[in-house]
Amino acid sequence: MKNQFKIKLLSALVMSAFLTACGGSSGGSGGSSSNNTTDQNTTDQGQTSTEESLANLSVQIIDGYLPSIDVCIVNQKLECDDRFDTIKTDDKGKASFNLTKSQQAILQDLGYVKFKAIAPKGSRDLVFDRERSLSTDLTLLGTKFFNGGELKEELTQDESESNSFKITPFTTLVEYSINHKDHPVAREYEQLLSNIAEKLGTDLNTVISDYNESNDGSASEDNAKALVAGELISSLNLLSKSIADVISEQKDTDYTFDTIVENLQTIKVYLENILKAASEDSANSSISSTAIVDAIKDKNEILSKSFISLSTGLADEWRCGTTKANEVWCWGNNAWANLGNPNFSEMVRKEGKYSTSAQGNKDEAYLLNNWTADPIPVQIKNPNKTSDNDPEYINLTGITKVTTGNIFGCAISLDKEVWCWGDNSKGQLGLGEETVTQASSADKARYDYAQRVIAGQQDSKSGYLSNVVDLSIGQNQVCALTGDGDIYCWGDNTALELGAEFKDEGMRLPWHTPSWNNDDLDNIVWIVPHPVKVPAPEGVKFTYLTKGGYWSHCALTDPKIDEYNLWCWGDDTRGLVSGENDQYVDEIAQNWAGKNHKNEGVYTTTETWNWHYWEKGGEWYPMFGRPLKQVKSRVSHTKEYSVCDDPNQESCFLVEFCFDYDDGDGGKRVHYWNFNDEQYNAKGQCKIEEDESLVEFKNIKTIDITEYDSVFYFTSYDDLSTVTGFYTDNASNGIQEANTWTIVDSSSDLLNHEDISLITTGVETAHGFILTQAGHLYEVGSDRYGIKGNGHASNDYVTKVLTPSGYVVQDVGINKRSACALVENPRAKDSDEIQLYCWGSSTFGQLGIDNKDNNFSYMDTAFSWDNGNNEYFDKETRIESTPIRIDEDLTFRK
Repeated sequence: MKNQFKIKLLSALVMSAFLTACGGSSGGSGGSSSNNTTDQNTTDQGQTSTEESLANLSVQIIDGYLPSIDVCIVNQKLECDDRFDTIKTDDKGKASFNLTKSQQAILQDLGYVKFKAIAPKGSRDLVFDRERSLSTDLTLLGTKFFNGGELKEELTQDESESNSFKITPFTTLVEYSINHKDHPVAREYEQLLSNIAEKLGTDLNTVISDYNESNDGSASEDNAKALVAGELISSLNLLSKSIADVISEQKDTDYTFDTIVENLQTIKVYLENILKAASEDSANSSISSTAIVDAIKDKNEILSKSFISLSTGLADEWRCGTTKANEVWCWGNNAWANLGNPNFSEMVRKEGKYSTSAQGNKDEAYLLNNWTADPIPVQIKNPNKTSDNDPEYINLTGITKVTTGNIFGCAISLDKEVWCWGDNSKGQLGLGEETVTQASSADKARYDYAQRVIAGQQDSKSGYLSNVVDLSIGQNQVCALTGDGDIYCWGDNTALELGAEFKDEGMRLPWHTPSWNNDDLDNIVWIVPHPVKVPAPEGVKFTYLTKGGYWSHCALTDPKIDEYNLWCWGDDTRGLVSGENDQYVDEIAQNWAGKNHKNEGVYTTTETWNWHYWEKGGEWYPMFGRPLKQVKSRVSHTKEYSVCDDPNQESCFLVEFCFDYDDGDGGKRVHYWNFNDEQYNAKGQCKIEEDESLVEFKNIKTIDITEYDSVFYFTSYDDLSTVTGFYTDNASNGIQEANTWTIVDSSSDLLNHEDISLITTGVETAHGFILTQAGHLYEVGSDRYGIKGNGHASNDYVTKVLTPSGYVVQDVGINKRSACALVENPRAKDSDEIQLYCWGSSTFGQLGIDNKDNNFSYMDTAFSWDNGNNEYFDKETRIESTPIRIDEDLTFRK
């Protein structure tokens, strides 16, 4: 009998997996409609109504308890099987299926029964009889295998004596794994549940029991762990909302049991925090039910104040991070409602204090004190608002990653959708054409709350972009990498930032766009306000996206498939994509004919800084872009620059960069930087000596772009401890240069080489950060605004950031003039002690500290640039050149 049972079960589950993989229907209740939903203990009234109900099969839904929700027996497509009733749970989350002989025979033939419970958002959730409501839709699954293969052993005549099978968040996670891996037998189902129990620090008997039950108002630590973990798994959106999502996850090759285990390990960290809080109201090994309920209720108070990842990108004096509650909290400059918190934006608007530079313009960029050093949560419109007492906005939850553009942000949710907020004047929020055209001007096209990006060209059943695993955000555009290896982009496409022209997909701006240089921007700027697919050659699938880049993006493919695995597109004014931007020189000369260029008299027409269209509102657009291209190699002209004070070039001194320009009187002057990053103008001439070599982009592991799309920093699988910096600007002054640095552990007597795990860069100067697998952080490039993080102690090009001795850097985030890092103290008693350190410019509170001298607007700083210097950003009291710990008792705004 046992072997026969295994054969039947294997056949059934393989068929189930096959039908699911082939796109089986995700129907919510299958053939069971409201007509066949019965009250508890109702006998079968379907096609078998003449048969006597002989026995019952009891099931209990535990997420806390979920009363009055539908439970059904599902078929191979995970639809409710219309041969059985759909039952509602009682106040203890129980439901009993009264089975006829023919129904028993159906299940006996299968050898198991699979249940599904459907709980819509807002359903009652009882934890120790304390009522809450679900914050999201919830679909729970569980499979009951028959002992010895005999169904009759599971049935009872008396319902009160039945031992209910438990469906929990844990059984649901196992269902994902089983459906994905095609596990055939009950023993492996049980083994996966045991693995879950182990990861949570409890045992199998607990996770398959009614861990919500407590006779004396208290619970053991194991029961408390299971109860709190189950609540967290569902409330943090680690479970699918629908069967359609389950099927999607089965098709996603990245969604394996290993991924589930990673989530559980993260849950365990949250769990320890909550149990620690609950244990303060407990004695010995028993934790009171009141303490558990209160701890779960207050989890956001505990979890929202600790970051687990940081944003990086072009953010203009602001930043974000994801918290342990899987929410996004942001702080710093809010001049474009880019912090995503409508309550904060409305508070600043009501104060109505504008800069004197506003001159009647009530744009939010002119609002005084439109910033916060205290992180505030990104919010969405409350989908469940039914009365005036309900809040208009609630926190955006279920987020795994956040990235910041110049004046907008986007985040990826646990269900792999994308949410964006802030400026939408170029369609960069991906909300569709109507959201742009309905705005009367650029400053009206803003959203101070997050919304989901629509599907666009992606074939998505939900209507929203889905299966997204990574984002790359530029100045006014976004690119998203999916689990299928495709890339979808949206926003500004003036320089092919979306990978191709897409002339049939986009639109011109609906308002007049004046230019400093009399360029016809109304017929030049082109935007695509919905996702379009980057047209990669057949068979090319991407695995990685760069994080930096102003108007360009790069992606990597699997080096095992193609060793030349770098692909780029977008801005080519510095030759980043084509490698030969000197091809544009003649066109530049023609474009400038008869025009009064904004920077004329300072730079020559061969300076690529001026190869842009300049909008009077402050925006600018590259004149030249290229579609997706595989980048294989570049010729490197190694340069040595010097300034010479005499015509014979006999009296010279080395400098970092050197440019000749007209002095306006028919003569020549020299503009140069020395190695301390100080700028000078002087009489004399530039002297350049060069060498030539070939740089190949092969087997790249991690890469990023910086300095207005002119610098690559990358490392390859061939040498994981070496970083190459490649500078490309060959049309302006002949630079196309490569340098390499080998990262070593200087604290070791052996000077161990350190393998590199991440490179992330700034945008305006050639600086970035290198994070090694050992958790050491290095800065490469400029030290402007103290960005090296070493107290200006060294001007070496690569410098170790001075985090506390022995601490391990977990993550680093950089924006235009500052950086933050998450740092772990491995010697701390609390294994989850992650501390936030920040350094650089604090002008708008973006370091998490308040300088108490910020009574100015963003536009005051924008109007204060003079030859590369700014009285606001350069003020010494607003610069921290050594990482400072941001106190844990920051006042987080609600």
